[in-house]
Amino acid sequence: MSDWTNIIDAATTNDPLSGAINTPIQLSSTFSQKSFDEFGEYDYARSGNPTRDAGEKAVAQLEHGKYGYLFSTGMAAISSVLFTLSAGDHIVVSKHVYGGTFRVLEDVLPRWGITHDFVDFG
Repeated sequence: MSDWTNIIDAATTNDPLSGAINTPIQLSSTFSQKSFDEFGEYDYARSGNPTRDAGEKAVAQLEHGKYGYLFSTGMAAISSVLFTLSAGDHIVVSKHVYGGTFRVLEDVLPRWGITHDFVDFG
């Protein structure tokens, strides 16, 4: 399959309700539940929604991965990766890193025993 075919295949869905082949954008922040104690697949948009779910599945398919993750900001994505580190870990980072990442590396991670080196990758 060509790259274009892979993108079209990953981004095209079949909405069972309408038959639309483009992923519908779900604008709701909350979703109806069966009961007070029984939650469906989606409850609140920040914890997941059908639109983001479709995007994450497309990313996983395009990258030949098991999972794909989408974030609302770059710093949310960067933090999620950095917060997988543990005390004693050491990372090597480009000295041209984004300012928010620089501050997390300099001000937050050292308090947790995570060290780093800035390197010129040029």
